Amino acid sequence: MGGLENQQSRIAWPRGNRRLAACGGGGAAVEVVATYEGDAARMQARGVERHVTRRIRLSYEPAEDKQAVYADSVRALLADQLAGARDAAHARVVTESNGRAAVALADQAARIAATG
Repeated sequence: MGGLENQQSRIAWPRGNRRLAACGGGGAAVEVVATYEGDAARMQARGVERHVTRRIRLSYEPAEDKQAVYADSVRALLADQLAGARDAAHARVVTESNGRAAVALADQAARIAATG
């Protein structure tokens, strides 16, 4: 499952070019690459007819490098799990249930990325 960080997505964006603030520092940039009107705005995606007005390019650059973000995430996970092991009353952030849901979502994203 590689390459998801470089995937392109299409979303509706009614107001043209925008600069977005992103979670965790860094920033996201939105660039309009095509505008659609009339019949050209009717498209099919994953078997559903949609009305679109623009095609955009969305990019995100985190403030920290990928390894630092990953290391911080693993540290927070371990601290949470250790707190849960030490104190049964601790409400863990990451549980078996939401961990399985995250893996299922990542698997679905990988399949969508592979099939376009």
